[in-house]
Amino acid sequence: MPLLAGDGHTPRSSVDVGAGGAYRIALGGIDDIARVPDGGIATGGPVPVAWARYGLDDDFDVALGAAGSIVRAEARYAPRTTELGEVRVGAGLAAQVGVPDTGGLRLGAEIPLLLTFGAGLYEAWGGLRLGIEHLTIHDPQTTSLVLGAGAVVGLAVGYRHLHAMIELTTTYETWLGDVEASGFVLTPAFALRLRF
Repeated sequence: MPLLAGDGHTPRSSVDVGAGGAYRIALGGIDDIARVPDGGIATGGPVPVAWARYGLDDDFDVALGAAGSIVRAEARYAPRTTELGEVRVGAGLAAQVGVPDTGGLRLGAEIPLLLTFGAGLYEAWGGLRLGIEHLTIHDPQTTSLVLGAGAVVGLAVGYRHLHAMIELTTTYETWLGDVEASGFVLTPAFALRLRF
């Protein structure tokens, strides 16, 4: 699931809504999971992305989003630094639940740590993402724990309330349990965001 964090904070009593898409590209050992004859697990592909975010105060916002069959709830705290204007250093906590294509359940949590910048016409963000997910799949019958750590960078360009956004996340994943593998995953994403 992409972050598409923008300038790091939705202003007090404002709403951000966005929609776009993402593509998960599994490499190495993670891609090999999908290639197992008569038992591969989908580890990549395109998904639509949508979210809504509400600013609770000057430093704190909450969001609800979806990417494919995954639903994600998120809270972010990103205080503005007094010395550097629109630069923010923040952290979030996200919980997500989803249903794999072949049935089952995905439960996960993530902590993004971000440095963001907003200057009206453009916004930029970058940082680290740490996550954990418990994955149960019905066909083939599989239970795995997925650990991930990676980096994210993004850029948004627009005018006033509308911005076009692009982002790239690179994650190193380790799968433990019935399926054991490690490797990199790239997730490019794009979206349009409307703030009102």
